[in-house]
Amino acid sequence: MFQEPPFIFKNESQPGSYYGYSIDVLEEIASRVGFSYTLRECDEGGYGVLDGGEWNGCIGNIVRGEADVILGAMTVTAERDTVVDFTLPYYDFAGIQILLKKQTAKIDLFYYGNVFSPHAWLCLGAVVLVTSLLLWAFENITSTGPKEGRELEAKEKTSLPTVVDTLWFVIGALTMAGGGDPPHSLSGRFLVTGFWFFAIIMMSTFTANLAAFLTVSRMGMTVTSLDTLAAQSDIKYSVVDKTSVMDYFKRMAKIEADFYERWKNMSLERTDRNQDSLAVWEYPLGNKYGAIWRTIQETGLVSSVEVGLDKVLNENFALITESPLIQYYTGKNCLLSAVGDQFSVRPYAIGLKERSTYAYKFSEAILQLQKERLLGSIRLKWWSNSDVVCPKETGDSGLDLYSLSGTF
Repeated sequence: MFQEPPFIFKNESQPGSYYGYSIDVLEEIASRVGFSYTLRECDEGGYGVLDGGEWNGCIGNIVRGEADVILGAMTVTAERDTVVDFTLPYYDFAGIQILLKKQTAKIDLFYYGNVFSPHAWLCLGAVVLVTSLLLWAFENITSTGPKEGRELEAKEKTSLPTVVDTLWFVIGALTMAGGGDPPHSLSGRFLVTGFWFFAIIMMSTFTANLAAFLTVSRMGMTVTSLDTLAAQSDIKYSVVDKTSVMDYFKRMAKIEADFYERWKNMSLERTDRNQDSLAVWEYPLGNKYGAIWRTIQETGLVSSVEVGLDKVLNENFALITESPLIQYYTGKNCLLSAVGDQFSVRPYAIGLKERSTYAYKFSEAILQLQKERLLGSIRLKWWSNSDVVCPKETGDSGLDLYSLSGTF
């Protein structure tokens, strides 16, 4: 057997004792078939993959005659079926899914400052300052009429705007709040008219970008499927070593590479017939799984689900593993989330050595358990028995006080 919650737990208080979903099912089968058993953990290598022409893990123990039954969350694959006799499934619809830490929306205290880049803010400040100085110069140096010529009265001179006055006027115009007397000089009015158009464009751009920024910031999770996970580079991802999930991606990458080589060789053949038939072709397959497998190798394979779970919780990491395990862990921890639909759906079954006389008896007992609905009851016991109550997520919540504290 292979220890993997919730299918098999090791009882730390009683050495050599185990419990879990698979153990409960095995006890029910044993009571119906009539046999006794001794539990032992498989050798290193998980449930077993074909490595260099030899099977490792649990499958290797069966092939070498060191065990009679493989118990646990073992998926039925064509390669395993060639060396092991599988029973009827005792857990249906086990697919591959993505386990991620929930990505909550994080809004910076001074989020409004991120709408423009620092260079854009500096340029905006420079425009305000230069416009203020020009307006002050136009109002104090140029004349706009006969009353404001060389014979300007002392009272009128004292009413001329200062730099602070023009700066206040420009800031009011930029924020569309207004403020101060309008300019009297013709050149000043032309300057202010142009600045008003500039202010309209800048404030409209600021408002639109701020709305878009807040929308994107509150969208939360950006990874929604295997395709979106493969398309991004911020979140690292990997699979558990020596599992059927690892074997799946490795095999799919090899299929893509082999298909590409065959297509390339066909398109390069010198016969006119083949050249004509392939002349209008585009390469019919992408490199999706090849790219995913390369990323997995660069990130490094995970030694166990527990190690992968720790990386998901403490790093920017996604674990691609089997959906029953993800359902169990998401039910125990509200910080975790299952992402995307299941794919490569296959059942879990008990494996016995080839031509075992118990294969039919095990399948008959499993069928009886299904009819009595005991399998469903045992499943509810291990997947729904949780004291953790996660808060309900609502998509219509507004900005909280912390997010707005930067504004205050």
